[in-house]
Amino acid sequence: SANEGDTRDGEDMIGVDAGENVEGEEIRMGDADCDCDTCCDDSNLGRLLTTVFMPSNVAQEACGSQTCNAETLWTAKTNAATQYRTSSYIALDAYADGGAYTIGGRSITIWSWDGSSDSLAMVWDSGNKMEMVTGGEKKISDADLCALCLSAPSSANCANCPFNSDEAPPAFDDRSDAKGPEPECVTTGVMPDGTILAFAGLERTGGIITYDVSNPASPVYQDFLNVRNWKTAAEDSTTYADESYNLNDGPESLVFISGDDSPIRRPLLAAATPLAGRVSLYVFEKGSEREDDGSCSSTATCGYIRAADGGTERAYVADVCDLIEDGDKQREYGCLPDDEVYQLDWIGDYQVGDWDTDAAEHIAYDPVTQQIFVANSAGATLHVLDITDPTSLTESSTLDVAADLNSAACGNFVAESIQSVGVADVTGYADKIVAAAAVSDTEGANGYLAFYNGADYSFIGCEEVGVKPEGIAADGSSKIACINEGSAAEDGSADYPGAMSMCEVTVSSGSPTFTCTTYEFTSANFVTGAFTDADTFRADGVRLFGPTGDDVRLDVEPEGAAFTADGQYLVVALQDNNAYAMWDVTLGKFLFMKGFDLMAAEMDASDRDDALNIASRWGGVGATKLVMPARSRRSPWTAHTTSSPPTRVTPVTART
Repeated sequence: SANEGDTRDGEDMIGVDAGENVEGEEIRMGDADCDCDTCCDDSNLGRLLTTVFMPSNVAQEACGSQTCNAETLWTAKTNAATQYRTSSYIALDAYADGGAYTIGGRSITIWSWDGSSDSLAMVWDSGNKMEMVTGGEKKISDADLCALCLSAPSSANCANCPFNSDEAPPAFDDRSDAKGPEPECVTTGVMPDGTILAFAGLERTGGIITYDVSNPASPVYQDFLNVRNWKTAAEDSTTYADESYNLNDGPESLVFISGDDSPIRRPLLAAATPLAGRVSLYVFEKGSEREDDGSCSSTATCGYIRAADGGTERAYVADVCDLIEDGDKQREYGCLPDDEVYQLDWIGDYQVGDWDTDAAEHIAYDPVTQQIFVANSAGATLHVLDITDPTSLTESSTLDVAADLNSAACGNFVAESIQSVGVADVTGYADKIVAAAAVSDTEGANGYLAFYNGADYSFIGCEEVGVKPEGIAADGSSKIACINEGSAAEDGSADYPGAMSMCEVTVSSGSPTFTCTTYEFTSANFVTGAFTDADTFRADGVRLFGPTGDDVRLDVEPEGAAFTADGQYLVVALQDNNAYAMWDVTLGKFLFMKGFDLMAAEMDASDRDDALNIASRWGGVGATKLVMPARSRRSPWTAHTTSSPPTRVTPVTART
């Protein structure tokens, strides 16, 4: 899972403005009551954004309910009873001493399930590695932008260090108080030699981190590549001020393309960056670990920018290893030394739309036609990119999803946006099926899935799903799942149910028929005894809170899902709830819903300390991270043996 983290902000959760110190459910540690000596200082945990609803003791003690709103909490926060942390709060094993709960894990995690228990088991977590490679240990650009900050930290020496920055020029440490690099997406792929790699895209700092996860209990870091321009030169604020020069600001969707499915017979990785409106392709090399993160300190030194546009275009020069397809020749030329690490090598991109228009929200790949389908969120369209020549992508077609759905056959549906796209194999159908998830422009109304033939792009059907469809998963046989986030109205006036829609595709005489059924999180859709009440789910670590916190149906917010390798089960991630649910395909029921394991946090927690300070304790106090993944990926392993997982923290509700 990619442990991005998410909270409910402002009026979309509570319907009120509780004041400058509370944003929806979030509050800074320094703005809550504190009974430790220094842990709430700005240089320690004082600036860290945490939540008043985990494990809900502040909410319960302030107003006697975990469903009260932030206005009530803010009014009561000065009461001695609402102390938020330290030893009087709750002891979380040796490393926490009460501490704080952080939003998001700043990591990726591998989980396992034995097929019979009622919870997932944590196998491995990447810990602080993402912050380490984005400044803590990795050289940032060829100019080593964080060197002075590391050796002699000060406001002046750290000014151009992009650590925990999502802006260019860098805003040093700007994200340390929030979710750090913010891993948004994850995928896996199997290399020709059998090596299993995992990739995670960092939404805020940018970049893709790669691990060898062949042994899931002990993954090995391989690479971090960040195709970004930090624009630290004077001319970057004048001549090259346009945001398009920032390059790939935050990948949010990744697709691995195997060698068998690749147009050049070598594995590729495709990435979509919504803010940049760009799709990029990467090829794999094997060699020594790169000296820096591959980012650019300025436009004038940037190899990803053409010389005519002010860059050096060095990255556009093909390496011989990019051109040789035959494995024996690759070894002959020394392209694949066996004792070194896998690296990503940027080979090209395509600008789908303008900056900050969400023109490249999500991607999927059809290996038969060698086309990438790109969900253009605001445009409510699918762009089709031909990657036959991966160094020169071209747009082969644009599918007007909004127009196709606005027909009598689809209830004259009016689409606000397209949130995701998926490509599915369906038994008995000659071509791939492309599915696009469309959100209604009417608040609280159900969305639709639009289906297309992957070969000729013809519109072949539509089906109504749930409110705010967000993610798509396919089992490779006959089922396509759509995850419907639900969530509250923007003005806080109403909340809508999260749900999972399961679509069955049947093929007769070569033509597909789609039947989708939407399942909300109610007792009718759980196996007997698995659905209890909000308090019991909270005791199992599921975050249910706010005005609808006691109504499970309304308060859950599923975000993504993945089928198990055999297609028999679907794991649904409920991001805001820091939880997951397991769907049994055969039974047509949820087996259980539980909170993700809690883990000790190691991170830079302050944006006001003028230093790059990755730590595990602050003023003698630790912190616990809520992983809150947005995306998950099904296991590439057929079987494995795990070593002992990291220490787990028992989820708790209110302190009594």
